[in-house]
Amino acid sequence: MLDKDGPDPGARGRQEAFLIGWSERFSRKGFVVRLGQILLRAIGVSFIPFLPVDHIVPNVEGCGISCNTWYFCGIYGIQCCANCANGTGTNACPTCASLGTGSWSACCPGAPGLPGHNCATVRYYDCCSSDITCDCSLCMPCYNGAPQPVWCSSGNYVCTVVSVGGPCSACL
Repeated sequence: MLDKDGPDPGARGRQEAFLIGWSERFSRKGFVVRLGQILLRAIGVSFIPFLPVDHIVPNVEGCGISCNTWYFCGIYGIQCCANCANGTGTNACPTCASLGTGSWSACCPGAPGLPGHNCATVRYYDCCSSDITCDCSLCMPCYNGAPQPVWCSSGNYVCTVVSVGGPCSACL
């Protein structure tokens, strides 16, 4: 509404209140960021590959072997795997580590390829290293067996390797 003194002061007050409220909720920087996101989506650019990845969770897919695999029935520790400090798999220590002084064993059910037997003796060896960069903490920890002492006479525990032996009769 117009009167002889100018625009309606009530309308101006409402506009001013709207703009002040809007500016308090939205910054110019936020507006530019949202506009940029919309434009990038419109041309098909995505920043999803650049988002950080959570490396704290054990990398099950990297090891590729589940703790439910039959020969892990007595393991108590972190399984050595190929992505573990230049490791070669579950049956050898990483290149930066060596076998510990002792081992433990279990008679595990589900062993394939043993005619007339379903159980096999499996030995577990700890890999030890004095090299602080030798680290397998991102590999899969498995605690299927009884707690074991660390079988390292020198250096620190890194991971546990598996050695499958012959048939046994007392499965777990």
